[in-house]
This record gives sequence, C-alpha cells and structure tokens, in this order.
Amino acid sequence: MSSIVAKPLVVLGALCFVPLAVSVAAGGRLMRGQWRGLGRDAVAVARATTAATRATLGALADRR
Repeated sequence: MSSIVAKPLVVLGALCFVPLAVSVAAGGRLMRGQWRGLGRDAVAVARATTAATRATLGALADRR
C-alpha cells in the first residue's frame, strides 16, 4: 500500500482508537468501583496510544 494512502488510514485509525481505548480503560475502572485516579489513567492511556501512533507513522515514513 502506498504511503500516501497508509498515513491517512493510520491517523484516522488513531483518531478512532484513542477515545475507544480511554473509554474501555475508564469503564473497567468504574466497573470495579475505583473512582480515584480515573483521570490520571485516562491521560496515561491516551498518551500511550498517541506514542504508538507516532511510532507507527515514523516507521511508515522510514519505509518511504
């Protein structure tokens, strides 16, 4: 697949996945009744997902 097509697909996937990952992480904590640290965990999940997306985009850029 061309990098012209791949990069927008990765970015679009990340835009969909980051809120989903944060929601799943927050939902798991809420189901266990753990309210403390919920915002901190959501920020950590969002940062980790964003870092993984940047690494993927970097790998795609290096392949070019």
